[in-house]
Amino acid sequence: MRVTMRRELLDYLREQAIAAYPEECCGLLAGADNGGARAILDTHQLENALGDERDCRYLIADEDYRATERIEEAEGRTVVGVYHSHPNGSTTPGTADVHDAWPWLVYLILGTQPGQVEQAAWVLRNDRAGFDPVELAVE
Repeated sequence: MRVTMRRELLDYLREQAIAAYPEECCGLLAGADNGGARAILDTHQLENALGDERDCRYLIADEDYRATERIEEAEGRTVVGVYHSHPNGSTTPGTADVHDAWPWLVYLILGTQPGQVEQAAWVLRNDRAGFDPVELAVE
């Protein structure tokens, strides 16, 4: 699978990750699914609904997810993925990421350390045994 994204959208997400540090930021990625290739055309920053664990986990509230779906459907787009940061600098999905993920979404992880962000994209395998890397093309 290949995912494309404009540079300014990625820069915006990187700024969110730095601002949220040492907690995890999170949100949804919207765009188009073109059969094996996805285009990220918009992002929706959402509140990390976890209380005491924001430094190591994130949670997107169901009502925030549904509201974002409605907004995107009105624009002729769909939710194609989720993004969140890892304040430990890792871009690799953790155990909680595997447990909470859905196979049809792209997961963009922003590995964050003070003033520095790396990113990687992933998709959960259909058997939910782990993630496979996704090519992220920044235009």
